[in-house]
Amino acid sequence: MVRAVPRDLLPLPIDPMLCTTPLKSLGRACRQRIRKDAAVRERCNDCGEALNDLFGGGEFMGLRPSEAQLCSLLHIEEAVKADPPPCPLEDPEASLSAMLGSRASAYSVEGSTCVAPLQPDSTIAWPDVAGSAELSSVLPVGHSDFLLGGRTNLARPAQEQFEVLKEGRASVYWDPRLKSSRSAYVSFVKELKNRNMCKFQLEKPLERVGVFFVRRKDGRLRLIVDARRTNQRVRTPPTTRLASASALSEIIVDESDIVRFSVQDIANCFYELHIPDGLSQWFGLMPLTASDLGIAELQGEVWDPHQLIFPVLSVLPMGFSWSVFWTQEAHRFLVNQSKACPIDAEIIDKKPAPDLTQYSTARLLYIDNQLFMSTEEHGASSARRSAHSVLSQHHLPLHEIGDDVTLIDSIGFELDGIRKICRSSKDKRWRLRLGTQAFLRRTLVSGQQLEALLGHWTFGMLANRPSLSIFKSAYRFVRAHYRVPSKLWPSVRRELRNALGIQPLLYSCWSRSFSTTVTCSDACVTGYAAHTGEWPQLSVKGMWRYCERWRFRLEGGARGIHESALQRQIQDQNLEPSSVHSLCQESSVGLDTTFPELPYGDVAATPWKLTMCEPFVHDQSIHAKEMHGAIGGVKRQMRQKQHHGKRHLAFCDKSWGLSCHR
Repeated sequence: MVRAVPRDLLPLPIDPMLCTTPLKSLGRACRQRIRKDAAVRERCNDCGEALNDLFGGGEFMGLRPSEAQLCSLLHIEEAVKADPPPCPLEDPEASLSAMLGSRASAYSVEGSTCVAPLQPDSTIAWPDVAGSAELSSVLPVGHSDFLLGGRTNLARPAQEQFEVLKEGRASVYWDPRLKSSRSAYVSFVKELKNRNMCKFQLEKPLERVGVFFVRRKDGRLRLIVDARRTNQRVRTPPTTRLASASALSEIIVDESDIVRFSVQDIANCFYELHIPDGLSQWFGLMPLTASDLGIAELQGEVWDPHQLIFPVLSVLPMGFSWSVFWTQEAHRFLVNQSKACPIDAEIIDKKPAPDLTQYSTARLLYIDNQLFMSTEEHGASSARRSAHSVLSQHHLPLHEIGDDVTLIDSIGFELDGIRKICRSSKDKRWRLRLGTQAFLRRTLVSGQQLEALLGHWTFGMLANRPSLSIFKSAYRFVRAHYRVPSKLWPSVRRELRNALGIQPLLYSCWSRSFSTTVTCSDACVTGYAAHTGEWPQLSVKGMWRYCERWRFRLEGGARGIHESALQRQIQDQNLEPSSVHSLCQESSVGLDTTFPELPYGDVAATPWKLTMCEPFVHDQSIHAKEMHGAIGGVKRQMRQKQHHGKRHLAFCDKSWGLSCHR
């Protein structure tokens, strides 16, 4: 018997899109409006069909949609209308070629299109005067002391260096023109010296580096240092604490607020930082004679024209393994001095995102980029000017300044302060859409090409992380046909079409309220159950802001806890509930002791209400059964419109810990 109104949210009803009006008899404006409406309905249907397919297929069963389904369809339509195509629209093949780069042709040879050879008419993006700020003076005390002893402090221990060099020393790459033309190289070194980017010495440096160029957006060449040999011999730098798409998408904003943004960048950031003499010894360039450089006297002595002179870099090179870490720490240290906004209100990965209902201003520091966001009318611009003042005192040049705008692109994401959403930038979204459509039209593709396309999809899906679960067969195809072009499997085409379908939903909304209804589920071998309980909104918010995976920190590049557990399962070993600590030791995974624990008193005091209790029909592994129970509990909540458009907190008992599904 068919219910008049479906009980579950999915599958959604699909609009038949019938249009019987002859367009030729209508005016131009009417035809354009009808075609635009038809394009919107087509994308809405594609989104609905993708969601239905991800749900497990099936057609809409009912006499009319439920209120929850109508709410979902309206949400999809609003998302599609908020993502209009750019004008002019890029050619799909051009979009695909831009994304794949050197892998655009299925039969292309290995190589990179990023390196831009230096030509006689090339323009290099030189800093006006490099080394404006002493790196040691803009770092916190501990990092500054370590830097000043860079000649010895950076060197790897002998045993560690022996292990690294087992596979051989890295080669040094030089731009072909600088390597083959002595006159071009001499001119280049003189330019470095004139701009305070290198110094000359008689002592042979500790290590040698190379130089090449990549093309910037404005067509000029950016100087890059090939410091791979140096990176082999120095210690591994600490983890650089940067912003991430996850942190950017979880900001909390009140529905009634408007978020304004202010930005500025440090021009030629790396090359504006002057390094100590001891650190310079790790970055030696090709030697030249005194006559080549026109030097008759050096260090107070007259030298023979054939005397070898060693140029070494005196600024922080782009390509050195420690450069990003030191630059980020220096940037954060200077902005902290400006007191532009609270230190706790910085957007950083694996840290609760700023709550703009508590802080009026937040910040994002990404190497040389600064973004300030505020719910106050001039809060963002005021914070930016404070930071500008401190950076200017250290002679760091700033450019690309913008104040109090409500729509901006930052680190590849579009931030909308009026709609209060975060998603990949418009150019990236539509290039990905058009490029994927062109990819699906190709007869033969390689796994290497699909791998590049999946990388772009992964970036776009970071604003709505559950969408990352779409791809499964695509990864298998990449492994099976990495080098040899082959016909795309039907399952891969299906996954790519589903990704295209839900693309309008790949965003996060900062202003969603928190549901006070909390779900708790558990499963055993024979069945599962789900409960709901009511928590205060502040308690839900406080728990929601922390992700359980932050508790574990992978160390030394070893395999993680989940991989270790799966390996034990494959080997048919019994896994005791208390063996998580042994897994951590086996996997080189550290436990963060400062990670807040679940308020067990609140959990125990909650009057839980049983909402689902079902036996399992099919046999599955226990972690799949646990997830089945968690999804079942959330799915039941989604039947009611009152739970839509909110942030939810769900607890499920995994086989070795408690996890929060947000």
